[in-house]
Amino acid sequence: VDEAMLAARWIIAPLRPEPKSIKGLYSLAERIEHVQESNPYIRLLGVVLFGVPKGATRVEQRPREILGERLEGIAPTFQAKIRNVVAADADASFRGESAHELAAEVAKQGPFWQRLRDGKSAEPVLAGSANSLSEDYMSLATEIVNELQTQEEAIEAQEAQH
Repeated sequence: VDEAMLAARWIIAPLRPEPKSIKGLYSLAERIEHVQESNPYIRLLGVVLFGVPKGATRVEQRPREILGERLEGIAPTFQAKIRNVVAADADASFRGESAHELAAEVAKQGPFWQRLRDGKSAEPVLAGSANSLSEDYMSLATEIVNELQTQEEAIEAQEAQH
């Protein structure tokens, strides 16, 4: 991991919404500080919560509060989250596809009644939750790109002042 960090500019920390995962952020901070001796440009771009149970607002809200306090403006906790959508995640993994690719396959499979009518009922049914998982990743990607742009512009402005 340290070798990858030597070549990196930005780090995104994925965290589960649980105390031990948040404590792991301290370990990551120590590693970043250690690597900064050789790569002074590496920074934490942000933190993303993953494995968030669907509809578990309280489970998500408390870690966000704690991260806001502990990060103290160093990096944001992205508003986008990756929900715990087990069936879609498993289907995508077994098929070697991204959530977006799986969602496209789910859209093609059609409703169950149509599959019965067309004689395709023996084919495996893909998780209908794939679209939700795909939307989570798209929201996160959009937020990451926006944060990257903001941070890079801030660095350019700072360099222009010097």
